[in-house]
Amino acid sequence: MNSKILTRLLTGLVVSIVTSLINCQPSAARNNSLVSRIPINASRIDVSVPVAIELSAIEQTAEEFYNQGVAKYNKRDYQGAIEAYDRAIKLNPNYVDAYVGRGNARDDSGDRQGAIADYS
Repeated sequence: MNSKILTRLLTGLVVSIVTSLINCQPSAARNNSLVSRIPINASRIDVSVPVAIELSAIEQTAEEFYNQGVAKYNKRDYQGAIEAYDRAIKLNPNYVDAYVGRGNARDDSGDRQGAIADYS
């Protein structure tokens, strides 16, 4: 039970320090006596920010996805082609060539009903 109390107290202290650092000006943080006593090895701090967004995926057009579908279809990657054509159609629901390409990929992968729906 004592370790639970100690853990909660330490957690509260850390949260309090972090909150005060977030809410204060940088000059005030440097002058904080508690913070100044924390040893920090600046050469080991990673200040980089990971970027989780693929910019190329955001900027791709329906035509680019269509071209990816054609390339995958030519490699006999029918499922990959269908996925690329799906993305092209999502961006441009009137893209007839993408429907035909997806229909061909569905037909070659054995999905006759899906192919007929795309051709229609």
